[in-house]
Amino acid sequence: MAEGRSDEELELLDISLGMVTNPEEEALDALRAHQDEAGIAFEDPDAPVAPSENTLYGDEDVRWR
Repeated sequence: MAEGRSDEELELLDISLGMVTNPEEEALDALRAHQDEAGIAFEDPDAPVAPSENTLYGDEDVRWR
């Protein structure tokens, strides 16, 4: 399976086979554990986070000119 693969492809293969851990998954697990301990709950924790105009400017009707 590893024959002819680049270093990056070999690393991804190792991760997919469970031979090494995925650092992104470890970081996400640590973040979620921290959020649980801090009492932070999200309706959909995998949803992208983007501010709305109301959170940036309050209830005022402010627009960029």
